[in-house]
Amino acid sequence: TYLSSSSTLFAIAAVFLGIWPYASSPLKSVHVVPAAPALPTLPPNTLLEAAEHLFGDDLIGPEALVLDQSGSIITGLADGRVVKVFTDHDGSLRYSVLARTGADDPRCGSSIEFEDLCGRPLGLALSHDDKILFIADAARGLFSLDMDTLEMSLLANETSDGQPIILPNAIEMSTDGKTLFLTDTSSQYRRNR
Repeated sequence: TYLSSSSTLFAIAAVFLGIWPYASSPLKSVHVVPAAPALPTLPPNTLLEAAEHLFGDDLIGPEALVLDQSGSIITGLADGRVVKVFTDHDGSLRYSVLARTGADDPRCGSSIEFEDLCGRPLGLALSHDDKILFIADAARGLFSLDMDTLEMSLLANETSDGQPIILPNAIEMSTDGKTLFLTDTSSQYRRNR
């Protein structure tokens, strides 16, 4: 019948076109190189199993860590605090709050939704003489903290051409100490949106 003969004709045409060489075809033969052999499986690393969780739940969400010249650790926390962890004269570890990049509110650190209120220090960099701590706060901008007076100043929350800094994240100081590099992770989205 008509349907079976047109189906047969279509099948023959498909086979014929499939095997006929087509000079302007964009497909070319490709030689596939076998993958390199897999690396051997490494044994489990258990070094951190004996680690001690310091300060209980007092220091939640440390993001960036910098070391000052005395060997103390400075970090920003999920509740907007910037803290210094140091060894006391008796050898015990302690911490002190250097600054807050936002409000001191009981909701701070409980949810990302409160970062506009509380701040969220993500990136940190120390000047070469340890006198100024630069803080990239995800919600509020770029700050400087005088390490002698603990006075904090907003340096920037927009670019030189007036565009807002949406999500300041990491900071790096140049080797000559004259330039500060800041990453803005997004040109559109904040952490809580």
